[in-house]
Amino acid sequence: MPKRTKKKLVIVSVAVVAAAVILFWGWSSNGQVYLDVATLVDESSDGVPNKYAGETLEVRGVVSGWSGADDLEFILVDQLDANKTISVTMSGAYPEGFENLKPVVVTGELSPELPLSLNATDVTVSCSSKGY
Repeated sequence: MPKRTKKKLVIVSVAVVAAAVILFWGWSSNGQVYLDVATLVDESSDGVPNKYAGETLEVRGVVSGWSGADDLEFILVDQLDANKTISVTMSGAYPEGFENLKPVVVTGELSPELPLSLNATDVTVSCSSKGY
């Protein structure tokens, strides 16, 4: 194979690998794909899913039922099925731009009993460039 062809092949290979890494890590802040509210609700018909016990989860949804700055509780609604919800209790401050009907990613742990609820330690307001 000529040197020029090898050089082009190496450049294209590096570009493809770099694009794949950027795409993979761009799905979320820590390389994991976010859980949807519907996924958790669907998996909880018989109880809180054991596979999430003690795990810190990142769940995306839409804010509902928040009454203002001092309110530490709100409802996280699935982005595609408004009938699927999880109650959220926040510990800490809300980020700028947090309000009802905003898409967010909530980080926290599931409570061990039904109905599903999430003890949140962080909320990230939607970023259109990230697609959440």
